[in-house]
Amino acid sequence: MTWLEEFEIWLESQTMSTHTIKSYVGDLRQFSDWMGKRQGEDFEAGKLTAVDVRAYQKALQGMKRHPATVNRKINALRTFARFASGKYTGGSIQEEISGLVKKIEEPAPMPRAISKQDSSRLLAAYEREISHEQLKGRTGRYRQAVMQRAILYLQRGGGLRTGEAVALDAGDVVLKERSGYVIVRQGKGGKYAEQPLPAETRYYLAEWIRIRGSQPGALFTSQKGGRLGARQVQRYFAAMCERAGLKGTYTPHSNRHTFIRTLVADPNVPLPEAQKLARHARVEMTLRYAMATEEDLQAAVERVFS
Repeated sequence: MTWLEEFEIWLESQTMSTHTIKSYVGDLRQFSDWMGKRQGEDFEAGKLTAVDVRAYQKALQGMKRHPATVNRKINALRTFARFASGKYTGGSIQEEISGLVKKIEEPAPMPRAISKQDSSRLLAAYEREISHEQLKGRTGRYRQAVMQRAILYLQRGGGLRTGEAVALDAGDVVLKERSGYVIVRQGKGGKYAEQPLPAETRYYLAEWIRIRGSQPGALFTSQKGGRLGARQVQRYFAAMCERAGLKGTYTPHSNRHTFIRTLVADPNVPLPEAQKLARHARVEMTLRYAMATEEDLQAAVERVFS
């Protein structure tokens, strides 16, 4: 068994995701190839040094790789050092890498909110789909279209993450004449919240519940009757974006970004209220949504010669 195969088995024992394991194994294979060309011989796990890792980091930067990509590949080597420490390498290799190889500072990612124009196009695509399925008399597809619209408004008007939305049960929705909320029982970090909803979201949720029925169980269900999965929401949203001419531009999580950015940009909403509605543990997280977006920056530079 090769050291790379042993590393892969060890990663599996650390309960890492399949995606992470695949990425780390691929990163180590690329590093091994790079080392082989650099040294003129096959790379051996026992010969890993912090100097090599630092040189590889500089080489990746020279290849003009994005800082996030470089950091991920170096993190794979840090993880490998933890695996190899004492087995293939000296026990101090982890500390040596930590001391010599620093993380490259990455530009803060800008929250991807949906513009007003794009939002109108997207909502129109959802409405057209509902009308189309109703006219065709396809009951099952019509139900799914109404349900997906309710999810869209729930994320846009309540800021729910996709996983939080599909985890809702019928009993987690409380709708009154002039108010309403949903109970998020397992939010990020396992936090419980009673999230208030605006009138439009309450209206479209009520429309779905009227069609769904009042029986207990999952609020959002698949065509087979089981609980709807996050991937199904993502696929439907992507299809609607494509029909609206927005293919590859947004994800369902963009609705949450739009919800928070709208709150932060509203001068009538105090920051503590925006933070509470966003369900952020730190106010710094909420303030990120006050950052200029790529669209804001582009519009700003376009005004230079206007």
